[in-house]
Amino acid sequence: MILFARPLSIVVLLLISEPALHAGDWGAVKGRVVLAGELPEIAPLVAKGDSAVKDAVCTVQEVPDDSLRVDANTHGIADVFVFLKRKPKEIHPDLLASDEQELVFDQRGCRFFPHAMIVQTDQTVLVKSDDPTNHNTHTHPAFNSPENFLIQPKNREGVPLKFRLPEPIPMKVTCDLHPWMQAHWLVINHPYAAVTDEKGEFVIEQLPVGKQTFRVWQERAGWISKSLDVEIMADQTVDMPPIEISIDDLAKD
Repeated sequence: MILFARPLSIVVLLLISEPALHAGDWGAVKGRVVLAGELPEIAPLVAKGDSAVKDAVCTVQEVPDDSLRVDANTHGIADVFVFLKRKPKEIHPDLLASDEQELVFDQRGCRFFPHAMIVQTDQTVLVKSDDPTNHNTHTHPAFNSPENFLIQPKNREGVPLKFRLPEPIPMKVTCDLHPWMQAHWLVINHPYAAVTDEKGEFVIEQLPVGKQTFRVWQERAGWISKSLDVEIMADQTVDMPPIEISIDDLAKD
């Protein structure tokens, strides 16, 4: 009897101190980011055929202003970052490692694709170019070491980039050779983040239940919210009220 008592007590203690995670411990949130007010007219950054622009390849087509992309029908705003303020103590087992270990950051028609991107610290960014001209990629981080390197014409192999530390705010990425080229990367150390789609919609799944605090950031407006609390419900998708941004907040300096 004594031989079994000690192992049994250890098993009981382990079960109490490390409760198993169940399907009901997770939920999701979805929402939309929309423009409040009239849809503004947004001029292109580079006009088609503009002879004053460096490199003719950049003027084969006009270069639109990707800093504000609004759906004409829904007024949804694309490329808005929505993410947890802090890395949670618990992360869903399916999300502990990123599904995509490599992310492609491309340059086409003297534009960056994607314009807004989430990069986890376990992922590698492959910087490529489809343009027949030189570009450079210049990162502007707060915590990681900055990068500034040349991308040769038609480089489809890609230059790899890794980031060791999460950034507190979406990081600007520029091309110094073509100053209108700009994108933003959110470097984080957890999977709970999203970029709004063409209709301004987003979904973040497999969140821990309970109160979660989100941040919302848009390129022109900056912080839309630094502390947006949402109660995540087990096995449910919480539909947030629309997050509205006024046209005054989106005005360029």
